[in-house]
Amino acid sequence: MIHAGIQKYKEDENYTDALIQAGIQKYKEDENYRDALKQAGIQKYKEDENYRDALIQAGIQKYKEDENYRDALIQAGIQKYQEDENYRDTLIEYGIHKYQEDEDYRKALKQSGIEKYKDDNEYREKLKQASIHKYEVDANHKENVKQASIHKRSISTKAVKYCTNCEDALCLECEDYHGNMKTFDTHHMIDIDIIEGKPFVVGTSCKVHPDMILEYFCSDHDTLCCRSCMASAHRSCEKLLPIEVSAKGVKSSAMYEEIVKHVTTLNSAVNELEDKKRQVLITLKDSKLTFKQDVNNFKARLQKRIQEIEEGLMSEIDKIYTDLSNEANENLEKICDRRRNIQNIAEQFESVSKHGSESQIFMLIHNIKEELYCHANDFQKLLSSQKDLSVSFKESDLLSVAESFGSVEIK
Repeated sequence: MIHAGIQKYKEDENYTDALIQAGIQKYKEDENYRDALKQAGIQKYKEDENYRDALIQAGIQKYKEDENYRDALIQAGIQKYQEDENYRDTLIEYGIHKYQEDEDYRKALKQSGIEKYKDDNEYREKLKQASIHKYEVDANHKENVKQASIHKRSISTKAVKYCTNCEDALCLECEDYHGNMKTFDTHHMIDIDIIEGKPFVVGTSCKVHPDMILEYFCSDHDTLCCRSCMASAHRSCEKLLPIEVSAKGVKSSAMYEEIVKHVTTLNSAVNELEDKKRQVLITLKDSKLTFKQDVNNFKARLQKRIQEIEEGLMSEIDKIYTDLSNEANENLEKICDRRRNIQNIAEQFESVSKHGSESQIFMLIHNIKEELYCHANDFQKLLSSQKDLSVSFKESDLLSVAESFGSVEIK
C-alpha cells in the first residue's frame, strides 16, 4: 500500500500537490505533528549523510537562485545573531576555528578585507576612525599597540614596526607580509618605540568630499585635494602633482622651517601662558588665606576693644553706684536723726500733757514750737528732693553704623 502511495505521488501531479498542501496545513495547525516532523528531520540530518548533503545542496541552490529567500535568510541570521548570545558565540567560535585551520578561507578573508579597504572609502575612513578612537580612549589598547597581538593568526608577538598609513603596529612576520604587498608599497614604516604611546594620526580625508582620500597637491592654490576636487575645482590648474611628488624634500623646504618655527613659538607662548596662569592660581589661593587671616586678626582686635569698652562701662557703673549709694545713705542717716529728735519731742509732749500743769504745758509748747517748725521745713525740703534712683544701659549706635568688618578688594 505504501509502495502504491509512493507510485501515485510520483505519477499524479494533482495528488502530489494535494498531499503537500495537506501536509503544510497539518504542519501549521498541529503543534505535535510539527515538533515530531522537526525531530524526525533533525534525526535524519544527523544519521543520513546523503540526506544531509542533499539538503545542504538544495539550500545553497535556493540561496543562489531565490533573492527573497536569500534576503529572508540573511535577515533571520542577523536577528538571531543580535538576540541569541549562545548562537553568536558559536558563530564567532566557528569563524575563528575555520580561520585557524583553513588557509584558503584565511587568504580569501584577508584579500576581501584588503579589497574593501582599497575600494570603499567610507569603510576605510570608518576603520581608521574606529582605530583612532580606540587608541585614544582605551589605555589597554595603547599598550597593546606596542605588544601587537596578532589575533588573525592566533599569535601573540611583540610589535617592532608601526605603519603610519594603516595606523597599526606590526610584528616581524606581519611587516614582511606588509612590505611584499604592492598595495602597501608607498606606506611609511617607523620603529614601534618612536610613537611611545602617542597616536600617529594624519588626516587623509578630503574636507570637501569626506568620502574621498587626499591624493594631490595644487601649487596654484596651495592646497591638498582629492580626485573629485581635481576634476572640478582644479581642472584648469597647471601645477597639480601627486602628494608623493610634491612632498619630496619637504623637510628642507622653507615651509617646513616656518612651521617648525611657528610650532616652537606657539609651544613657548602656551607654556609661558600656562605658567603664568598657574602662578595666578597660586597667588589667588595665597591671597585668600591672607584675607581670612586679616579678618581673624581684625576680629581679635575688635573683640579686645569691645572688652576694653565693657570694662570701662563696668567701672563707670560701679563708681556711679557707689556715689549715689553713699549720698542716699547720708540722707537716710539725717532722716533717722530727725526721726529720733521728733520722737523725743513727741514723747516729752505726751508726758507733760498727761502729767504736767497747764503752765508747764504752755512753757513746753513755746520751747518746742520753733524746733518743730525747723524740723517741718527740713522734712519738706527732703521730701521735695527725694526721687527713685536706678541705673540702666543705653546702647550706642555702633551696631547700626558697623554693618561689616570691611570689604573685599580685587587688585
